[in-house]
Amino acid sequence: MLCFNLGASWLNWGLVKGAELTERAIHKGATKLREHIQPEDRPMEVNPTVAKGLHVAQQATGGAVKVSQFLVDGVCAIASCVGRELGPHVKKHGSKLIPESLKKDKDGKSPLDGAMVVAASGVQGFATVWLGLEYAGKNIAKSVATETVHTVKYKYGKDAGHATNDAVNSAINVGVTAFNIDHLGVKAIVKKTAKETSHAILDEYKLIEKPNKKKEPH
Repeated sequence: MLCFNLGASWLNWGLVKGAELTERAIHKGATKLREHIQPEDRPMEVNPTVAKGLHVAQQATGGAVKVSQFLVDGVCAIASCVGRELGPHVKKHGSKLIPESLKKDKDGKSPLDGAMVVAASGVQGFATVWLGLEYAGKNIAKSVATETVHTVKYKYGKDAGHATNDAVNSAINVGVTAFNIDHLGVKAIVKKTAKETSHAILDEYKLIEKPNKKKEPH
């Protein structure tokens, strides 16, 4: 179990490190690109109405991100409580459905305990990798957006840069909002509940194991 979670942690580290290296590469590539771009003699003029519309869109989508994040946090908080409550019941009533061969032997050991830890560790490992993917994706998207704005500003002027910044950030906000709303679906709630249930099972298993270890002769 330790090896499994350690592997997930290493993979998560690799994703984060890979994202950081990708960000550096994007910055370096964009800088080199700007060295070969000739700025316009006259900065591009952006229609004030268009510029204002883009700015309003950025603010609106930014607000949508905050609202969606608030909803996700609320759902996750509820799911966490449900998961914590379900953990002990899953272990208690689930044991009634398994065959005698899987129940505890005279030494107090059971294959079921190991199976539960394997399942719970699997969920934890998946969550670790998933968070790494989320972090990497968001950071790379922000890096691409930032360099795009800098390049447009360098080529076409300050107004064009501001308009591009509003447009790109609006697009990112829409994507983040959609991502957050997706977490309000049934699958997301089930995954979150399952994750918290696995934590509860692991915590209970550890509490049971510690007294047993103390009884062992040294």
